[in-house]
Amino acid sequence: AMAVERITIDARSTLAGSVTISAPPLLAAEFLTHPLVTLQKQNPKLTINVIGEARNASLDHREADIAVRLNRPDRGDFTIVKLGEMTFRLYANPDYLAQTPEEERYFIGYKNSTANVAQQGVLEKIASGRDFSFFANSVEIQQSAARSGAGIAALPDFVAQNDPMLTSVLPSKDPVLSRDIWLIVHSDIKNAKPIRAVIQQLQDAFSNKMSPFKR
Repeated sequence: AMAVERITIDARSTLAGSVTISAPPLLAAEFLTHPLVTLQKQNPKLTINVIGEARNASLDHREADIAVRLNRPDRGDFTIVKLGEMTFRLYANPDYLAQTPEEERYFIGYKNSTANVAQQGVLEKIASGRDFSFFANSVEIQQSAARSGAGIAALPDFVAQNDPMLTSVLPSKDPVLSRDIWLIVHSDIKNAKPIRAVIQQLQDAFSNKMSPFKR
């Protein structure tokens, strides 16, 4: 039944109907929304539905038409496009760094979060046995905790580097982590005109010279 529905979607020849995009909440809010709103304004019969979620939505079960993810799927009949790279550095409140000796600084981490296991692994290696003072399952909460002086967090550069309440702990260093950003679409629907339009809009946004993401 799902396959038949995907064939119906693929048969669309006009820029109309609804396209659902699943993406990490912070990336969706801070970067994806603007180009998608622009596309919708240019095509009034197109409806955009953005689902901000850390989990991997099932494209096979039509939970989303397009997924933007930091993990590349290793199986499934998908067309996969690399959009860019998200870099992470260590950030903290500047007052916290000034008032806390290096050996006494705490870290902000993830607990029971498979979506962010890469960040947690890097943090644990850097911490080298020092304590974690605060755990949160989203980047947004970790950013807020770091701003409030809870400790050091590994945050994406595209949001943290322009935050006046945060400073890079190691400003001269390379990123502590770089994660690829993938666009994933079921191969059965990749040629539908609305799907193609959304994919092209997102690719253009990431390739724009003003994009904060490396290609």
